[in-house]
Amino acid sequence: MAWSDELMHPLYVPIDEEHPLRPTAGYALSKENDEAAARMAHRRWGMTVVALRFPFTATRAMIDDRIEAATSRPDDIELILAKELWAYLDVRDAAVACELALVGAASGRVGGALILNVMADDVLLPQPLGELLARWHPDVPVHGELGKGAYRVSRASQTIGFVQRYLLPHTI
Repeated sequence: MAWSDELMHPLYVPIDEEHPLRPTAGYALSKENDEAAARMAHRRWGMTVVALRFPFTATRAMIDDRIEAATSRPDDIELILAKELWAYLDVRDAAVACELALVGAASGRVGGALILNVMADDVLLPQPLGELLARWHPDVPVHGELGKGAYRVSRASQTIGFVQRYLLPHTI
């Protein structure tokens, strides 16, 4: 959804790993193809593949710059953030997730073709998720309990032990 020209609404929130992918750009299609190739490699050769779905991933300074842009130039960036469902990940947490996935696969604790949402379990902006969804995605149904973020991230925690450490101050 992040790369679409127009604002796309998710089919439901929180978005889990089973949410249908609906690419509208080559980059998004390449990610879907990567995941399909991972499933095929597992079926054909028994290869373990862990696909990590990262959102906007950056250093803390870059994340702070994006928040500043959202408050100082809201017309330019609010739509971009709404397309991304306000998701983010500190690059230090991304590095830990990669290490956990590699160790899990190498040790045999993780197997198959595993797809994981890996992101902070909150939103980039200080507004609560419910307010953001009401403004930008008002008719999207909520499946299950809605937490601080628009994505369900529990599978990454349960399978590889990932827990984000670098949350923004407004979420702590």
